Parts: sequence; C-alpha cells; structure tokens
Amino acid sequence: MVLRHCVPTATTPRLELPRIGAPQKLTIGHNNKGESPSWCLELVEVLDESSNTTTFFAASKWLGNDTPGATSEVTLVGTREDPRQGFAGYKIDFHTSTLRGAGTDANVWFELVGDKGSSKAQQCRAPTDAFERGCMDSFEHRWPWLGGLRRLVVWHDNSSANPAWHLSKVVVTCSKDGQVGGACGFATCMSFLCACVGKQEVSQQCLSVGAQVLCCVMQSQLKHL
Repeated sequence: MVLRHCVPTATTPRLELPRIGAPQKLTIGHNNKGESPSWCLELVEVLDESSNTTTFFAASKWLGNDTPGATSEVTLVGTREDPRQGFAGYKIDFHTSTLRGAGTDANVWFELVGDKGSSKAQQCRAPTDAFERGCMDSFEHRWPWLGGLRRLVVWHDNSSANPAWHLSKVVVTCSKDGQVGGACGFATCMSFLCACVGKQEVSQQCLSVGAQVLCCVMQSQLKHL
C-alpha cells in the first residue's frame, strides 16, 4: 500500500511598516493567477516586535475564484486571543480499493459532520497521482472541535478522463486532548463513484447530485483503539 501525507504549511514574511497601533482589520487576497490559484487560508498571525504583542486573524476560508463559493480577497477582524485554542487536529485517511481501475483523477471533496459542527466542504488538494489503486491518501486539517463525529460526505466533480473511484473506506483521527489513536472509522463504501447512474456498479450508497457529481454518505462507526 502506498501512503501519501498532505499537511498544512506556514509562511512567515517580515515587513517594515510605520507604527499603526494595535491592528484591527486585515485584508488579504491574491491575483487568482497560476495553474492552481485556490488557497485555503486558516489563520494569520501578526507580531508587533516593538511591543511583542500578537494579533490573530482567523479565516478558515478558500481564496480563489476557481473554488465554488470562494472569493480572491477577504477582510478579517483581529483578536488578541488565539482562536486555535478551541481547535482540534483532524487526520483523514482515504483508502482506495485494489480493484482494477479503482483510482480516480477527478477532484475530490468531503464534508465531516459532528454533533458540534461541520468542516464545511473541503477540497482535497493533492498531487496528480493521488487516489490511485491500492493507495491511502492522508490529509491534515485544523477546525473548531466538531464534537462526536456522525457523518462523512465524500464526492468528486467527475472531471478528467478517468473519474470513476472505488473508495474502500475512510478513517478519521482527532487529536483533541491528546487522544492519539481515538479514531472514527466510516462504513465501507465499496462502490464506484461516477456519473454512470443506473449501472450495476453504483449502489444505493451513492447519491446523484446534479448531472456531474456523485457522492457517498457514510455514517460513523466509533472505535476506541
């Protein structure tokens, strides 16, 4: 089995600016150019080195006009409290089955739902060789704690020449309170996600969403490892 791991990254530029006092708002954006312009911005920290104070600007937004519901610019409100104190880390492992033709080249999305909230729609930003046959692809995210996990919705946009995907299972691990190994395993999908509605390989677990997207809804089976 091949494992791939996609984790968040941080960039720290240093700017020389006139003194402006405690920052209240921050407008950030990009020119929406390049091959993959969409950017999932979680948080901006601004450190005033003269006073050694930090202001936090929480975002948790997609910036980029090629992502549904996103814009290329956003204005954020600052706070002295670190919003990540109420956050939890989530590791999502997608297991593609070993059947012939199981991998997909389409763009994959998911939404994780708990009894305290939702991750909202998240696109899996991955290399072009992700979600291949017999592979496990892992993604790490930080969100406000979602509580007890209840439902996972997985879908793709049916793009590319080989969009059909035979998803075996998904395992989600939450890091809250250092509970390493506290995992939530989701029911096996074991059916092709594609736009071939009516063909034998599409089971009742797959729901048609418009003309081009199919999704699989999986209920959680909580496991304590």
